[in-house]
Amino acid sequence: MHDTVAEYDDTIARRVQRLFDGVQVGRPLWRYNRLWYDNPELFQPRSASEPRRIAPGQAEAAYQRAERQSSSGCHRPALSSFPSTPMW
Repeated sequence: MHDTVAEYDDTIARRVQRLFDGVQVGRPLWRYNRLWYDNPELFQPRSASEPRRIAPGQAEAAYQRAERQSSSGCHRPALSSFPSTPMW
């Protein structure tokens, strides 16, 4: 979980909600991200008061972390899952 994201406005919220509304049983939604890190440790918890230092460019960060997240619909519409799977 993270703190409120200032750039997450009503326009983005509508787009994200549309994606989640489209998740159905048998039709998962996948999301992929890739971030650069200076430290190879997978578990790097941070707080809002101590955010992760982001290297200015990929040439300055030695490690790349990729994650794939998927959301699967359930037979009960109020339930869904959104696990994060590290890919390395």
